[in-house]
Amino acid sequence: MARSLLDRCGRPDSLADLMGIDFGGFDKDDLLLRLMVAVGLPKRREDFGVRCDDQVVYWNLVQAGCSLGGAQCAIGDADPVVERIAPFVPLPSLPIWLVAPEALRQNPRVRRVLHHLAPAFRQIAAPR
Repeated sequence: MARSLLDRCGRPDSLADLMGIDFGGFDKDDLLLRLMVAVGLPKRREDFGVRCDDQVVYWNLVQAGCSLGGAQCAIGDADPVVERIAPFVPLPSLPIWLVAPEALRQNPRVRRVLHHLAPAFRQIAAPR
């Protein structure tokens, strides 16, 4: 969550506090809605103060302090304008997929790069 939004709304220390902050979310994609319900935050699409289906735009809205939103820990923790909040909300592990077309996977140079990247991605995806 953007530090600027936290300064305006306060830092939530309970689910009730969290529910009182404007969330941003996807418009047509229900991924965030399903995630929120799974962790005890029953929200509806209409509850999102800001909605878009482009994940880059969504993250930029979060960074700008337009709404509360989330990202993978590796992304959020590396961003100085946002702050991790709500340690009381259990977060699921998000998979990271490393994919390449079959023709490229057979290329020795590409295969070498993929084998180099796989352990790094496992480390990034590890629970924190």
